Amino acid sequence: MVETLIVTQCCKRKNATELFDVNVSILDTLNETKNILIEGRKKFKQYIYGTKEVTALSLYSGLLYSSLNKKLVYEEFMKDRIDFVIISAAYGIVHAFEKIREYDLEMSRSIAKQWLKIGLPRVLEEYIAKTDAERVYGFFTKNSMYTKVFTNVNLNNISDHVFKYVLVYSENCKGGPNSLKELGYSITYLIKYGALPKKTRYCKRIVVKNML
Repeated sequence: MVETLIVTQCCKRKNATELFDVNVSILDTLNETKNILIEGRKKFKQYIYGTKEVTALSLYSGLLYSSLNKKLVYEEFMKDRIDFVIISAAYGIVHAFEKIREYDLEMSRSIAKQWLKIGLPRVLEEYIAKTDAERVYGFFTKNSMYTKVFTNVNLNNISDHVFKYVLVYSENCKGGPNSLKELGYSITYLIKYGALPKKTRYCKRIVVKNML
């Protein structure tokens, strides 16, 4: 059991340079919904073009991830203090330290609709239940399609395990880049201090919604 599970979104920019000596597949934790994720990944396999497998946290190099302290994520995960998963257009949901390859697919409205139909929120539900996280934080850009997966989780199926299920997004950022950087900064702050920042760095404010 970990105290905090962080869920966030993937990004377009990628760099297949491995940063961590670890390999954790989300599939190893799943039982009831394992085939849902496997079949979903098969559906979008055509968009994967990379030849080198690296951990997802290494691969993603967009603004959210460049403002995130990846080393801190790794250190706290190895101490069993946090867990970290990423909603991906091509892979559905991946563990931060799961080996994946480069792909070219964005979480558009149509792609999100397909993942919802496949049952991706159920995969997240089972992962939360199996890992028994006390607090779950979802960090997403406002109105992003990734949020649809996080908010379509059946809260009745996780309420026995989680006492906080929190959606976090930034507002009044004067552009998408600042919104992404604010998310990376906020995740790092949460991991380091155990709470969300009271003062923002790149945006006017962050919105915090406890859905439980």
